[in-house]
Parts: sequence; C-alpha cells; structure tokens
Amino acid sequence: MDWETRRLTEMTDDELLEIAKAESEEGVEGPQTKQDLEIIAILSAVNTAVTVCVLGFLYIISRSRSGATLALKAMYPVDTWSNLEPTADFIRLLAITLAAGLMAMPIMRYVGMGMLRLHAAIPLQQMIMSVILFVGALVFVSTGFIGMSVLIVGTMIGLLPPRLGIRRSHAMGVILVPIMILMFKNLVDNAGFL
Repeated sequence: MDWETRRLTEMTDDELLEIAKAESEEGVEGPQTKQDLEIIAILSAVNTAVTVCVLGFLYIISRSRSGATLALKAMYPVDTWSNLEPTADFIRLLAITLAAGLMAMPIMRYVGMGMLRLHAAIPLQQMIMSVILFVGALVFVSTGFIGMSVLIVGTMIGLLPPRLGIRRSHAMGVILVPIMILMFKNLVDNAGFL
C-alpha cells in the first residue's frame, strides 16, 4: 500500500478494515496507527494530569471538582492538606493515579487489538442495532414509559442538527435552559433578590 499517494479518506471502509487487520496481524504500523497511538498517549496524559489536579483540589481546598472525588468524599472524610507535608491518603491516591496512567497505554493497545478482531467478526449494523436495543431496554426497565418518551424526544433532537447543518452542541440549550431556570428559581427568594 502506497501511503504517500493515497489518502485514507479516499479508501472504502472495507479497504481500511483490511489495512487495520494486516497491521494488527503483522505488527506493522502505518502512519495512521502511529497517529492513533500518539492521540491515545496524549489523551491518557491529559486525563492523568486532570485527575492529579482534581485530587490536589480535593485535598488542598476540600472542594470536589469531579464525580470521582465527590464519591471519594462521600465514602470517607478527607483530611485537608494543612501542613507542609501532604496527607498519607493524598500520597496513596496520587501513586495509584500515576500507576494507572502508566498502565493505561499498554492495556489500551492490547484491548484495541481485541476490539478490532471483534469488529471484524460482528457486522457493524447488527452491533449498532444491539446497542440501541440494549439502551432502550435499560431505559424502559429503569424509568418506564416516561423515560422511553424522553429517550425518543432526545433522539429526535439529536438527529436534527446534521439535517439542519448545525452542530449538536447547539442543542445543549435543551438541557441548560431548564437547569438555569431551576437554579435561578431556587436562588431567588420571594422578593426577587438572590
């Protein structure tokens, strides 16, 4: 395959899948695989850095900045870092975070190869339909008909932006505006003051 003269966007899905299978079986890495590995490494590094910062915020100012630290704070009391030395819990969690960050890249590469084989074994349309049915069943079991109606309306709203030629992020107003109204209603007292 001449990578220099042929762009990946000009290839069909079947050709791309064959190239990916050949790369995974032979261990040969094309330019797209190297770029994908660089992106995974960058994302892993950024996520690890964010986790370290969030842990620092939790132990320095006792404020949760993520759902994980909120759950951590709910599980046991967090001792704030008030002395020159950090607390033992902070050092322990920091070591676990850094170890998980270092292990993430090889694990991701191994899992990625397995997912490529799974993708080749299961037709894409059947996999998508099974995911849709699974999500629909979970929504129905947990929330009933009201949840299903919200799922259907949300799906319709999610399908509109590509047809209208706009970004999906513009549909976030559906979530943000009711939340803002609720928050302002809770903050404003009867006289209209915050």
